Amino acid sequence: MARLAVLLAVALAGVAPSALSAPARTTSCASVDPGSKVTGYNPPAVISCNSAVVTGDRLYQTETVSSGSSSSAGMLEFTDTQLPDCYEISGASDQIAPSGYALAHQAGITFCTLLKTSRPIQVAGASVATVSAVTTKATSVKIETDSNGKITVSVPANDGTVSVKTASGMKNVPGGMEDTVSATGHQTIGTYTPSPADQTIITELENDVIGASASQLGFQLETSKQTSVVLVGTDTQELAREAQLLASDGIHVQRAPASVTTNVQSLALTYNKFGSAAHPAIVVVGSLPSAGSAFFQSLNAARTVNTGPVGAAKLALPSQTQIFWIAPTTSSALAG
Repeated sequence: MARLAVLLAVALAGVAPSALSAPARTTSCASVDPGSKVTGYNPPAVISCNSAVVTGDRLYQTETVSSGSSSSAGMLEFTDTQLPDCYEISGASDQIAPSGYALAHQAGITFCTLLKTSRPIQVAGASVATVSAVTTKATSVKIETDSNGKITVSVPANDGTVSVKTASGMKNVPGGMEDTVSATGHQTIGTYTPSPADQTIITELENDVIGASASQLGFQLETSKQTSVVLVGTDTQELAREAQLLASDGIHVQRAPASVTTNVQSLALTYNKFGSAAHPAIVVVGSLPSAGSAFFQSLNAARTVNTGPVGAAKLALPSQTQIFWIAPTTSSALAG
């Protein structure tokens, strides 16, 4: 695959042969966390048990994963046995499945989907906090430890409730609120207003959408054995560029009309061109109209309720359909 060959050549250039082999397995690299894997990344993301990050990598219990330095555009998206999706940015560092916890957050910003059945997330800063789900609804949570050790736990509006426990006590944090934890463990509850960048990640987490970049999408499709995609977006130049890249990787591409971003059911006409056996992935490219969140919600609903394409004008996605989003990095992805 042309793009993959170029990327691999760049990644290996200048790397000493000894650095290409996996490191010797230490205590923290001995046992695979069975439900974990890397689902997406942007350099300079790193994982401690391998010399290079590859989409599809399994992660190890107590392994440290990071999006890279806080000044970089690095990101790392992953799952583990207890958490269906986590997304690191801004110099985040986390430890996978330490004893008694789903995750140990050490620095930067990490978003996760937290389940009522999940083990707690331990958060280290100037003090230590423990984050647990309270409601049965799957809940997106943003966890931040800044350079001064201040901890902030935020929950999007209309989401579930989490509890934050520190040495000074425990508080519940409902949707639309955040809890700031001081060095002494004192907790202050306030309103959480997501930034445009936060909202992009929240939309991905809440709708089981995989974050992607133009340079890494080929790897992600290859590791999931995906050979066909439907491209969705409103920028014809971006779509043409991505279609060309995917075609060079041997991926079969159908481009949906821009109108599908405001009428998700019309995507069925393009999706069903592949036939019922193809199960193409859906790749959304660039910004979406102000109803972008609703678009992803509709896609996710079509995937989770139905089992396969039905008719020529009804969108009914197989439950295993993968949805990727190459979102803008410099502006709000959900415009308006």
